[in-house]
Amino acid sequence: MKAIRIFEYGEPEVMKIVEVERPTRKPDEILVKVYSASINPADYIIRRGGNEGLKPLLKLPMAVGIDCAGIVKEVGSELTLFKNGDRVYGVPNYLDGSYTEYLAAKADQFALMPDTLNYNEAASLPACARMAWSGMVEKAKVKVIYRLTDLGQTTIPMLLAVNDWGKQLAKESGEILGNLQV
Repeated sequence: MKAIRIFEYGEPEVMKIVEVERPTRKPDEILVKVYSASINPADYIIRRGGNEGLKPLLKLPMAVGIDCAGIVKEVGSELTLFKNGDRVYGVPNYLDGSYTEYLAAKADQFALMPDTLNYNEAASLPACARMAWSGMVEKAKVKVIYRLTDLGQTTIPMLLAVNDWGKQLAKESGEILGNLQV
């Protein structure tokens, strides 16, 4: 299968399309055929060699990409939430990369795609949603009524930026933080 890998740090030119073996999923993982992957600031930070927090974790050659959407092709024997053919979106295992035809990932890193989103829209959401969740819920301790997957399925407008996700999480939780208008 084809995948994008980097063999040195740098600008977009360092990304190479290469042939790699299709991943084998573990009992607690799903195998996803990737239909769409997004590009985030974290992607170019990693491609350039990372920041102080990431540098110790990066090893060349490596895969790139942190969000995707696709179809479940295989379900691990320990899982019951997903079935073959499910439309999903999420993040691959840490630094396994989403710029690939197939990826294996922990099931808890993926959610069923809302019917209202296409693959490109869904692939743009996971990292932004994760950052908003981390900042609002884990750091600021905002109480949230809905799990993130439920939020995605009940939200009508597409939310693309961390600020929009933060506002939506605050609105869903019924809390107002500082001068954040919700």
